[in-house]
Amino acid sequence: MGIESKFIPIIFERFIQAHTKGTRAYRGLGLGLAIVRELVKMHEGTTKVESPGKGKGATFIVTLPVSPSAKKGITADAEVTLQGLKILVIDDEANLREFFNIMLELWGAEVKTAGSARQALALIEVFEPDILVSDIAMPDKDGYSLINNVRSLKSKFCNTPALALTAYAGREDVERTGLAGFQAHVTKPVDAKSLALTIAQLAGRK
Repeated sequence: MGIESKFIPIIFERFIQAHTKGTRAYRGLGLGLAIVRELVKMHEGTTKVESPGKGKGATFIVTLPVSPSAKKGITADAEVTLQGLKILVIDDEANLREFFNIMLELWGAEVKTAGSARQALALIEVFEPDILVSDIAMPDKDGYSLINNVRSLKSKFCNTPALALTAYAGREDVERTGLAGFQAHVTKPVDAKSLALTIAQLAGRK
């Protein structure tokens, strides 16, 4: 369908969608192209788009290296590894769960996702995660209620390190997550490397 010129420079950014008069014309969160860019970057490649304008089609170009250095893999390039870590991601938005699942698995982690605090609590004893990554604003039980429930568990999992992944970015929000029982606070939207580094720090790998 083509892309208007004003959207070309930002089309690969997270949560970006072409829209008119404040009304979203397309479904989804605008994460698909951001995921493509992250995947290609991890393989030392580049992405770009060309379009003569709305209604005139678009061409997306992915360039990947063929040199032996490309075989180093994402772990060497990122200077961090999540290899072998079991991570439970909790977010009520399915697109975000898919995004984090893909990214964290590429960094070497074993990932399970939950769409609610209730699902997460049911998975903890079964999956036995090393790290929890949880959204804060969720229906039913929010992230604060979830971490309170986790810290109240009568098992070894009550001390599982937890990271709050949220759009709430104020100083009071950071303090509140810490007081609630989270060991780290990362603000959405976040790129894959920043998230991986923070998780690695929680796991004692950086």
